Amino acid sequence: MPKFNPFIELSEDVLIPPLHVFGAVIITNDLINGLCHELRTPLTSLCNASYLIDGKDLDKKSQKYLKILEKSAQEVGHKFNRFIDGYRWQNEEGKILFNPIPVNLKEFLESLTSQKVQIKIHPELMAEEFTFDPQYLGKAFEEIINNGYFFNRSKKKTVTIDAFQEDEHLCLDFTDNGKGIAPNEWEKIFHLVYVCGQSRNSATSGFGAGLTIARGIIKSMGGMVRVQESTIGNGSTFRVTLPIEKKTDV
Repeated sequence: MPKFNPFIELSEDVLIPPLHVFGAVIITNDLINGLCHELRTPLTSLCNASYLIDGKDLDKKSQKYLKILEKSAQEVGHKFNRFIDGYRWQNEEGKILFNPIPVNLKEFLESLTSQKVQIKIHPELMAEEFTFDPQYLGKAFEEIINNGYFFNRSKKKTVTIDAFQEDEHLCLDFTDNGKGIAPNEWEKIFHLVYVCGQSRNSATSGFGAGLTIARGIIKSMGGMVRVQESTIGNGSTFRVTLPIEKKTDV
């Protein structure tokens, strides 16, 4: 049976020097690497041990606790990975090597996520191809879409993507029907470990890394993502702007 490692591997060049202050804690590369070292080894051992235990020989009560152990260890590993991924993207703007290729916008957006998303593309863009890295940009867009669902308590959750062009930029509005975001939190929600006070509960606990990751990827591509508009009780619109490469006649 292959070993289960809930943590991503880190190297010295994954994180870069700037200091970040969250509350009274100063987060540095040494702190992050220290946490990884101190937590990775025992939790990996815990996960491997739980997988190696043959649950068939246990009574029902012990089997129940074993499943709780496995689930909890995986959940901790997943959340820790999200934190490291968010910290990495918050600090690596311009340091990622992308693989841009021509991509049909309509096909790309339709392939993004398993979540139910309504897509609106202005007619002049339907057959257009844009050059970007679909893997990384897809990850950024999925984070925005999942954010629209994850922090949405509506019975009928919806996310709409509206794609259009403004000057030399491709613009995409991601609109959800969630509870909305107060104006003083529009910028804060892109900071790692920050989650809107009204949105935090037992079902939505975590490090709030999704929008941090999305902004890091999009900024590294020369673009930007921000809250375009939001009204408490009526949802939010996140706007992504990406530069369009100018076509020159040969």
